[in-house]
Amino acid sequence: MNIRTKSFVTALLIFLALCQLHPSFAAAKNSNISIDADSESYQMHWSGNAGQLIFKTGEYQTSSTEDLSLLRIDPGPDGYANYLVWFLGREKTGFSLCWCYMNASGNSFYSWIYRYPSDH
Repeated sequence: MNIRTKSFVTALLIFLALCQLHPSFAAAKNSNISIDADSESYQMHWSGNAGQLIFKTGEYQTSSTEDLSLLRIDPGPDGYANYLVWFLGREKTGFSLCWCYMNASGNSFYSWIYRYPSDH
């Protein structure tokens, strides 16, 4: 593991620990948000207490499925989104950190995904 990767993993572990201490973590665990999204490169399903992130085969990736954990829900930026929602996807050889700007219905959102170890 190079120094950049070690630094990122350390920062992620600190972030995850702080998420669990924050009051919004308890709210996230009991959230009624649901997502059923499909794009060119991935599908995301969240039922309110469980979900999956499914990556489709593409130029930089092979097909894979990760189980999702809801990490945190915060109010979104005024005039842009109702919520900022963080998810952690896990598989045997890596993980994904996904954050979404989402409206109240959960069916309209923008998301960004960081994948480890592929780093894209």
